[in-house]
Amino acid sequence: MVSPQFYTTRSNHSHGSTLGNSLDANASGMDLDGILSGDTMEELAGIEHHPLVNQYPCRTPVWWARTGDVHKDPNLRGVSGRRIVLRIPKQFGRIEGKIASILRAPRELRRPLDGMNSMLWELADGSRTFGEICQVMNEMFRETIAPVMQRTAAAIQQMMNNNLMLVIEEPLLGRWFIGPGKTPEHQVLDELPDDHAYDWSLMENETP
Repeated sequence: MVSPQFYTTRSNHSHGSTLGNSLDANASGMDLDGILSGDTMEELAGIEHHPLVNQYPCRTPVWWARTGDVHKDPNLRGVSGRRIVLRIPKQFGRIEGKIASILRAPRELRRPLDGMNSMLWELADGSRTFGEICQVMNEMFRETIAPVMQRTAAAIQQMMNNNLMLVIEEPLLGRWFIGPGKTPEHQVLDELPDDHAYDWSLMENETP
């Protein structure tokens, strides 16, 4: 595995400029499934030397919700153990937009995350360090996610590449909304049908 490069944002940066970039739903690199997988067991020896150990992975503002049953419940604040679905608007050019309108093409990408990436998504609320997240992921998935530090770091980097996550130097502490069920100001999403299966209610003590 090629070691990914990591880019952090300092807490004193204006998050308006960082988060103002539109999420590109057509990004070819958006393949999160399977990143957090492996078939060898590795303990967390050396986690204190990882460059991200004291950094805080954090979701960016994006519409997301929980769905389905609980698969693995770590009994942690804001972590349900359910599957996560993201809704991301597609980016059309002027001509593409007209064609899409005529053809009534979907204007958004709905991206379901697998079990491990769903767990990572819920954990990354800007209050837990990379080291703490790795400890939970290792406890929940054991050999399935080994080597846990490399796999978790690669998944975070993949989400960063798609503007879905940041790594910040201090806890988020409510500087922007990361909770479920809210469309970011710079995005437009259609109304969901009445029979949708998404749950965006806040859990007890969940970070909004």
